[in-house]
Amino acid sequence: MWMKKQCSNGLTNIRLNNDNEDSTLECCEVLSDDDIVSRVTCGSEETRNFEGCPESDEENLVTHRKVSHGDAFEHTESFLHYLEQEDESTPTEKMIFIYLRSIIRRRVNEKHKQTSIISFFTKE
Repeated sequence: MWMKKQCSNGLTNIRLNNDNEDSTLECCEVLSDDDIVSRVTCGSEETRNFEGCPESDEENLVTHRKVSHGDAFEHTESFLHYLEQEDESTPTEKMIFIYLRSIIRRRVNEKHKQTSIISFFTKE
């Protein structure tokens, strides 16, 4: 059975109701996609009052920093240990991260490679 209720704010609430459910309907606000995104991302005045939403938009900005080869190697190594502990991880997943770890290790070693003192004086 379909139930329809006209709300005082001009909204209409329609819903399919089973016979064993309560037949009372509450008025609901219909939101557009933009309204939903705005509320979820703390963009509206209603959601700014919640504890999880920052006061200013500057706090919403994500700061990007360059990740060093050493940090990338460390995190890849940690994730590889995680995969080895998991029973559900596949050998393919492990091989992918072993390959990535070897690439990152090579780049770390290239950064630490010693050069001769002569190359310092010959650079322009």
